[in-house]
Amino acid sequence: SADFSREKLENMRNAGADIIVDCCPFCHLQMDLGQLEANNIYKDMVGEPYKIPVIYITQLLGLAFGINPNQLGLMKNHDLKGVSPFIPLEPFLKKVKAQLT
Repeated sequence: SADFSREKLENMRNAGADIIVDCCPFCHLQMDLGQLEANNIYKDMVGEPYKIPVIYITQLLGLAFGINPNQLGLMKNHDLKGVSPFIPLEPFLKKVKAQLT
């Protein structure tokens, strides 16, 4: 439910989560699209909109091995059909890159 997702997202934000990593397609959709829904449904309760990127553990491993985010399906590719992440990953990637340099 949207209320359950909002509660989880609020706990993640309060814990300082930079990213949500999962392995379940339903959980992935619930956390990714669920943030947009929670931002709309609970806009008076949320304050700042939720915007925590969501990726699969396999995508995180791919990033750790240096695979290009485009090849992992993490960025919007106009040549391919399908749904890109609802919450952009670019801010997370910039933060990680800054910490590595």
